[in-house]
Amino acid sequence: MHIIRLWFNKYTSSVGLNILLPLLFKAGAVLINFYIFRMSLLILGNTNMGVWLTISSVASWISFFDLGIANGLKNKISENIHTQNFVGVRKLISSGYFVILIIAIVLALLFLISSLYLPWNAILNTNSVSKNNLITIVIITFVSFALRLFSDIILTILISFQKSYLAAFILFTGNLLTLLLLIFFQNYYNGLIIFISILVICPLLCNLLATVFFFTTKYRNISPSYKLISFRYAQSFLKLGSSFFIIQLMYLLIFTTDNLIIAQFFLPNEVTIYNTAYKYFSIIPFIYAIVLTPFWPIITEAHVTNNIDKIKKIISTLIKYLIITMLIIILMCISANYVYSIWTKGKVIVPLRLTLAMGIYVIVSVWNSIYATYLNAVSKIRLQLYSSIITGLLNIPICYLMIKYFHMKSEGVMFATIVCLLVGSIWAPIQYYKLINHKAKGIWNR
Repeated sequence: MHIIRLWFNKYTSSVGLNILLPLLFKAGAVLINFYIFRMSLLILGNTNMGVWLTISSVASWISFFDLGIANGLKNKISENIHTQNFVGVRKLISSGYFVILIIAIVLALLFLISSLYLPWNAILNTNSVSKNNLITIVIITFVSFALRLFSDIILTILISFQKSYLAAFILFTGNLLTLLLLIFFQNYYNGLIIFISILVICPLLCNLLATVFFFTTKYRNISPSYKLISFRYAQSFLKLGSSFFIIQLMYLLIFTTDNLIIAQFFLPNEVTIYNTAYKYFSIIPFIYAIVLTPFWPIITEAHVTNNIDKIKKIISTLIKYLIITMLIIILMCISANYVYSIWTKGKVIVPLRLTLAMGIYVIVSVWNSIYATYLNAVSKIRLQLYSSIITGLLNIPICYLMIKYFHMKSEGVMFATIVCLLVGSIWAPIQYYKLINHKAKGIWNR
């Protein structure tokens, strides 16, 4: 197979390792997440499960408030690694940790204070959880997610050094620890608070332990230091990161508002139905995320060295694999009801229209992610910025249209997301063609 030959090329000698091992770790993580989802559903029931899924989806918004620093750092660190400027790498890391720490602390305090005054029962449209318990759950979740901004930097650093398999291992360890603690405590289960605390704190703890381990061993020479905090270096990744941030913010409106919209128009149990289908199909984006992750720094390096043939081969191969992916998704749609029944023990019935909508969404999403990886890696994201703003603002009105005028349920929310994603499916390949053939001018080259 062509991709295997690429692995032995001197420019991608580590790609095989960075795909196969993460695939194994991610496969384990997916199985663990499926089991955790099933365990959660059985313990919490449909309504409380819907409440938790909505809280976690809203809390995940916090990951977008890193101001795009993670992606900006990834590109800048990769560029400095290529030029062997490890002093610059250390300054970037030190400055990155400093800026992210400030953001994490501010966000944690804001959510801690505001959560005490917001009417969460009304926001989540539920009375199944008491007011005090709901406030406690929201605070634990939001503060943990805010601190994850700081702890996740180690993953960005490992990926920049083309060690994405180590980043995948850390994530797998966090999932495994979560599962083991849930199994241990299920006999002493005492409510939603303990359950959610385990879910949100374990990944954070694993990331922090990994940070200490790597910066005291293998990556001691680039460990962060307050003496090396540089506002000039911070400005370099913040300038690039600001565009990534706005793009992330708009995709936030497209993706993570779905559960909140469904909970408001329907009931929390509809959120459970939606997420059952979403979790089922999420294995495909998970796999592609693993495959694409090591290519980001490789494409950045190839772009710096003007190795156009290398980039063309990578993109061509990824598109060929999309065809195989489409066949897999068709099989997943055919067998979906059987899988849902076994997985949830018949507790969740997913409509066919929602299953088909999820399948279409995954195909469009994977197509877009191939070209987005290239454009992000070469820092040509201005058109993506404008497109994301337009589609992000249109998503909620389209959701409203699908639900109110086409009388759809949660599948209408997913069809609205598909409509928004199709915009990028058109212009992204055009921009790639123009850039790769040195024909890009104006906004196409920004």
